[in-house]
Amino acid sequence: MDTQEFLSFILENDEYGVPILDVREVRGWSCVREVPNSPDYMKGVLEIRGEYVPIVDLRMRFSLPPAEINSTTVVIVLNDPNMQPLGIIVDAVSEVYDLTDEDIKPSLMWREA
Repeated sequence: MDTQEFLSFILENDEYGVPILDVREVRGWSCVREVPNSPDYMKGVLEIRGEYVPIVDLRMRFSLPPAEINSTTVVIVLNDPNMQPLGIIVDAVSEVYDLTDEDIKPSLMWREA
């Protein structure tokens, strides 16, 4: 069976994962520049090596209470299919797993805000 590596992270005591090949970097929290008229879950943009990366509070996007920034809070910078970066704020990073297709539950679609 073929396996893929996934980086797991924690939100509200639940564990989620993203394909490790989609992860650009994992960063500690740093202040972001707010973007006027953006949705509540869009915290702003962060300049990383000359590139502006939108930062999303994934807890709010999943209709959970906003992130409480502390020592374990991190931003996972992901690449979308067009190699555009997106930062997601998560409670903590857990570990890297080797998973097969049978190990993975389908994602639940959330409604557009």
